[in-house]
Amino acid sequence: RQALAEATQRVFLRNGLAGTTARAIADETGGSVGALYTYFPSTDAVVQELALGSLTELSQKVAESGGFHGGPRARVGAAVEQVLDFFRPGTKAAELLPVILGQDDDDGKFAARLNGKLIAVLTPVVEGFQAVGMDPARAQAKALSLAVFVFGLAMFHSSGRMAAMEISAKNVTEAFLSDVFPP
Repeated sequence: RQALAEATQRVFLRNGLAGTTARAIADETGGSVGALYTYFPSTDAVVQELALGSLTELSQKVAESGGFHGGPRARVGAAVEQVLDFFRPGTKAAELLPVILGQDDDDGKFAARLNGKLIAVLTPVVEGFQAVGMDPARAQAKALSLAVFVFGLAMFHSSGRMAAMEISAKNVTEAFLSDVFPP
């Protein structure tokens, strides 16, 4: 299963989402398409693993970001910058945004794992809001509203809509953060 996941990652990085097919993955491993389906019920399930892996990577980047040595606004701002940079236009991660934001599964297992990864990404943000005196429930709600904003902004940014409207993601982010953390 791990070897297939690693092969899928290589295929994805080389061919993009559209080129990450069962045949391409099987060719990468030297195995058969049938072997892939022994470990994953569908190609969508393999792509879901890619999305989960990308969120693990993003969570690490957010946790390691330098803004967490500053105050709450710096913490939240650094997290926003990391997400936007991670999903910037032209990146392979940007191709996974629709999977992360839109795809669901019948049994709820992918959704539960995805939510766990998103919570890991948001934890430093929640901590930033708690540092300015918000109670835990309000801090979580505020972090989720920020996530909706940031992932929506990332979709606009990665699709090229921000550039087409001649709007800077940094300016939009600053306006949003100024509402949350008045100067």
